[in-house]
Amino acid sequence: MYNTQQDLNKFRIVFTTSISSVVVILLLGLYSIFQSNQNTQNTIIQDLQDISVQGNPTLTPSITQMDNDIPEDRKSPPQNWTILKNGIGLTNGSILNDGTFQVAGYCSRQGKVSEENGVDWFCVDGNKREKLTPDHLDEICTLTYNVPQAKAIRDGTHAKLSYRWRCYGIPRQLTNILYPPCGPVDCNRDNKI
Repeated sequence: MYNTQQDLNKFRIVFTTSISSVVVILLLGLYSIFQSNQNTQNTIIQDLQDISVQGNPTLTPSITQMDNDIPEDRKSPPQNWTILKNGIGLTNGSILNDGTFQVAGYCSRQGKVSEENGVDWFCVDGNKREKLTPDHLDEICTLTYNVPQAKAIRDGTHAKLSYRWRCYGIPRQLTNILYPPCGPVDCNRDNKI
């Protein structure tokens, strides 16, 4: 009887270890599949953003913003740029329109608080005041409206100059929609499209 109990204990240890190994392998496999799907989605989005029309009639996004279109004084938007809408506020997550943005959330992400003096915005950490430049405000616009290369332009009508900044850009447009992309296969030869 002692041998049987000892054998039973060995079996339990081997069985429990095997089950644990299988569970770990399954979890690693699921994690790998999840990561692969995330990477694929990110790659597809990045590929769509990087594609440009070069005589190939396919579905492609057009992102035509250029830094050299931005006036030095930032008092008027470049031609054909529009004020951005449907942003998400960095401070409280509210929906923002008319190019507005929230500086407090931007500063708090850096462990600082926001201040303004009627003319400029600052992120403050104790006695250190960092004046926000147009590049900082551009970053806030990009984060708020999820538009790459969004730019802050000081063309609003608020009584305080610091509140006149608004976000502009050329929203992504899908252009030249004539044919589906063929990719590595010949169009319609293998009936995959």
